[in-house]
Amino acid sequence: GFDRSLAGRQNPQVTIKAQLLYHTVLSFEESPFMPGIFLACDRAQIVITDLKTTPIELFRSSARPQSITCAVFSPTRPSVFLVGKENGEIEVWAMLDKSHECLFTQSAASSKVMSLSFGVGDNGRQLLAVGCGDGSLMIYEVPEFMSKPSNEEAEAMKQFIEQQRKFVTQTDDRFKIRAA
Repeated sequence: GFDRSLAGRQNPQVTIKAQLLYHTVLSFEESPFMPGIFLACDRAQIVITDLKTTPIELFRSSARPQSITCAVFSPTRPSVFLVGKENGEIEVWAMLDKSHECLFTQSAASSKVMSLSFGVGDNGRQLLAVGCGDGSLMIYEVPEFMSKPSNEEAEAMKQFIEQQRKFVTQTDDRFKIRAA
């Protein structure tokens, strides 16, 4: 039945409103290493944004021919995230290695990748669960180069984010000066 405890209450206020994407948001996840940094994707693009104060778009991928279905940050590598695609491939992005394109693409399923989730196996190795559009679940052991961070990777990624934040702020300032 109707929950009377909610009757008459006001709706919560929207704290931040920003259009990050142009289509339905398929994934929205906070970085496990940098609070306030979020990974979002729609079917065509990936966006990394800083939502600590005002929304700042730090990174936007180019549009792609194969639709994106999901995205997830690596739980152990601060600069790595994965993107599932409709054609059964997974894109591996390493922002410190190549920030303008994916590091490599791996065919993972015969149908579209619907979900990605990391876990740890009995042997302590990192696992990647891939949920497929045909109902199957594939579990892969993640190679060490994708699961073991370099010594200073977390600090280097924080510097990369700060550099991107500075660039966006300087660009906005230049546009305001030109407009004046």
